[in-house]
Amino acid sequence: MKLDEIAEINPWWKDKESINNDDKIKAAQNSGIRWDRGQIFTYDKGIFSLRGPRQTGKTTWIKFRIRELLSRGIDPRSILYLSCDKISDFKELANSLSEFKEWAKQDELFIFLDEISFVEEWQRGLKYLVDKGDLKKSTIIVTGSSSLDITKSVERLPGRTGTGKRHFLFYPMTFREYVEARGQLQDLLIKKDWIGDCQLYIKEINGLVIDYCKSGGISSAVPVFTHDKNIPTYIYDTYAAWITGDLAKAEKRENLSRQIIHKIIESYVSSLNWTNIAKVTAAESHSTIADYVDTMEKLFFLQYVYTYAAHKKGAGFARNKKIYFADPFLFFLGIFMTRNIERPFEFCNEFLLSKENQGKLIEGIVLNSIVAELNRRTQRDDFDYKNYVFFWSDGTGEVDFVVSMDEKEPIGIEVKWRNKPQLKRYPFKRSLILTEKEYNPEKGFIPVGVFLLDPGRWI
Repeated sequence: MKLDEIAEINPWWKDKESINNDDKIKAAQNSGIRWDRGQIFTYDKGIFSLRGPRQTGKTTWIKFRIRELLSRGIDPRSILYLSCDKISDFKELANSLSEFKEWAKQDELFIFLDEISFVEEWQRGLKYLVDKGDLKKSTIIVTGSSSLDITKSVERLPGRTGTGKRHFLFYPMTFREYVEARGQLQDLLIKKDWIGDCQLYIKEINGLVIDYCKSGGISSAVPVFTHDKNIPTYIYDTYAAWITGDLAKAEKRENLSRQIIHKIIESYVSSLNWTNIAKVTAAESHSTIADYVDTMEKLFFLQYVYTYAAHKKGAGFARNKKIYFADPFLFFLGIFMTRNIERPFEFCNEFLLSKENQGKLIEGIVLNSIVAELNRRTQRDDFDYKNYVFFWSDGTGEVDFVVSMDEKEPIGIEVKWRNKPQLKRYPFKRSLILTEKEYNPEKGFIPVGVFLLDPGRWI
């Protein structure tokens, strides 16, 4: 890209107030919800990655950070934003950055490269400039909707990435973020020790849990649902096209991908192994299934957990897995992609009339929230939730999730979306039973909505 083309998407170079007219910022301000994850990391020198599903607000997050930098008095000419879907290859990337650097005439730059995965071998372009010394004092943030290449690509830049944590995950809105974005439960959550009054708000909390089942934390769906109590079909269409396109880029067959998704939905919350799925699809072998599921996980479409092996205090890799969608909206997207459903939101509403179906979605949401919480607190660049979250089964009983962190005693978490769950003997000294309404912390009974508002309190 030539400098005049780059300038068109960086209008603050001419007028720093123009950032307030940015489409993403205006859309966020006019959306009717109040949500910005804020500054995730400090602007140290080096290369950082921010990865997460599509439509979770990564580009909007960048634009808000640019506005913050401008408000702090940072020279507008030192801030660059590039949407990498307009960059053809790593050479053009290097040339564009070089032209910007020469024009800016500054050493300390803030460079935001959005959806870097569009540029094949993008790390070669950055490596060339860093090796020349052109970017040694710059903060470079690359974003992407896939972890298939970004992490490995950054790791191929030894000595060029700065110190400290540099890989960050941008998950969909958590339930707590969703509630706050909608301006709900303010009277409760404003209290420092709100947990003491949570029982007074159970009806409202549970209503929001069911709402969250419909829109999830997907930023394109939440404002529309909040305003209209509906999610238009075009949102499902658009997201399905992205997923299909991303799978095609990863050289995954569309028909087989849909068959796998269909089987996961059909067996939702039940344990599976790769062979179970291979038998009902056109896959050549169980290893093909493993490859496809792993790819869909790296596209932030799925999450899966291994069986907990107590003697290893970790995963029993050869045993069954439980596979979930990475957000409840994606569950209904999966149904939309694999069945002839013309009105997906109407189907969603009808599906959630069933208590059993609600429980399935909520079990997946509990996993999503655990993963997001563990990611939030980790300082590791190589964080993989599958090393910390499992499920347990001995053939006669099952515990939905087992969280095993560091040297702490593992905690078993059972999701029982009913009012009066039966108390069972679980094989873990620390156990939580997440209920519909029952609140008795001494016995381990916590309403699931209360857990979702602050999972870090309990795990």
